[in-house]
This record gives sequence, structure tokens and C-alpha cells, in this order.
Amino acid sequence: MRALLLAIALMTTPAIAQVPNVMTDIAPVQSLAALVMGDLGTPGQLLDPAADPHNVQLRPSQASALSRADLVISMGDALTPWLTDTAATLAPEAVPLLLLDLPGLTQIIETDAPDPHAWLDPLNAAQYLPAIAAALSDLDPANAPTYRTNADAAVQQLQALDAEVRQTLAPMRDAPLIAYHDAYRYFLNRYDLRQVGFVTDTAGTAPGVASIGALRDALAATTAPCIMVEPGTRPALIDSLGLTDAKIVEIDALGLTLTPGPDLYATMIRKAAETLATCAKP
Repeated sequence: MRALLLAIALMTTPAIAQVPNVMTDIAPVQSLAALVMGDLGTPGQLLDPAADPHNVQLRPSQASALSRADLVISMGDALTPWLTDTAATLAPEAVPLLLLDLPGLTQIIETDAPDPHAWLDPLNAAQYLPAIAAALSDLDPANAPTYRTNADAAVQQLQALDAEVRQTLAPMRDAPLIAYHDAYRYFLNRYDLRQVGFVTDTAGTAPGVASIGALRDALAATTAPCIMVEPGTRPALIDSLGLTDAKIVEIDALGLTLTPGPDLYATMIRKAAETLATCAKP
């Protein structure tokens, strides 16, 4: 009889909630998802820090990790054009969340396609958080209150970060900025900064002779520009522009130099602001 009662109890007891297996594309998105998940779990990150997100050939271990996902959070096709079809093949039951496709966000359009680097606007990132919480809650209703609470707290953190960064960058309002990779427009536009040129476009495509000539013409009247490059790089092409009075600073837009996790996003944005602000100093 005791065994029968135990069997009936097991049949009528609700299943223990299973926290979704979450996969993200890049470190900043992983960080935002980690803020929402909190202590309930750790989202995975599909791409290596130094990988070019526009063009990736997955290793077997990465493909295996993707195949186990319940939720795939990515910026979208403009950043990772290969990921939607790959995820549909390897993880057909996984829910896709494309952050660039969320309504009501600030978006920069380049030749009919969105500039994919939208995570660099902290107020855009703040709007990703409730969408991530909603997607997690749909898959894991038992923990929905925790996801919402974590997202609300993270939104407040990013709003405070936005105010802090605006103050940090106030001295840079009139400084001429040049991007080696045209990846920083969301960040610069949010804080009313002025980019006067770039070398490679949003997809990192190398410039032709005509583009270099146009950039040289645009910079002819520019005094003491600040050139933004990615960590660990000083492309020879920058030196060929002949900007002897330029200041070169490294802006880490992907968190390449940072420890992955919930603190990465705010640290990345804060360091970008502090580094860029050095251009205002003699």
C-alpha cells in the first residue's frame, strides 16, 4: 500500500522546473542574458572572443553546444547571417530571440540593412533585458518572477550607467573621431559624439583606393583626430593616412579583453567611455 501511495504521489506532483539551456552569440549578449538569469543558470556563448561574428565555421564542440539549446539569443542576421539557419538545423526545437528585430529600438540603417552593433547603446541594451526575461519565462514559468526581478534591476543599472557615461564623455562633444572599423555609431550617437570618417565598413570590409582617397580628403582639414581601433591592432593602413597628430585608442566593442559574465557589459561600456575620454586630454 505504501508503494502504491508513493507511486500516486509521484504521478500527481508537478515536475520540477527545468532552467532553460541558453546559448548566446557574443560576449555582450551573454553578459546581458547572465544578468537576467542570475543564480538560476549560466548562458553559454557560441562564438570565441576573437572570432569574426559575420563569418564563422563552427567547431564540433560548438555545434554540439548549440544543439542542446532551448533558447538562442543573438543580435540577428545583420551580425551573424549564418546563425539562423544553423540553429534551425542543429536545434530545431530551440526558441530564437533576435535582439535587432525587437520593436521600438534605436536603429541605424546602412545600405538597407541595420548596423548590427546596436548593443553599444546602453539604452538599447536596457530594452533587451525584459525581452530576454519574457523568453525565459515562457520556457520556465516557475521562475518567471525571478527573471523579471533580475531584468528590472539590470535595467536600472544600465540607466545609471548611461548617465555616468554621458558625464564622462562630455568633454569629447566636439572632438573629431575616426573609426578603423565602423562599429561604434550607436555608442557615438547616444552620446552626441562626432565621427568624421572610417576605414573599414560595418562588416569590416577592406576599403578600396577610392575610399582611402575620400577619407584622406575628409581628414585634410581635421586637426588632432582621435582614431578608434580594436584591441591589439594598429593597422598599417592607419599609419598610411599620414595623421601625425592623431591619437590612437583601443575601444573594445566585443569585450575581448574582459572576463565573461554578468559584469562584462557594464565594464565594457565604462572602459570604452573612459578610454575615449582620454582623447580630450593634451
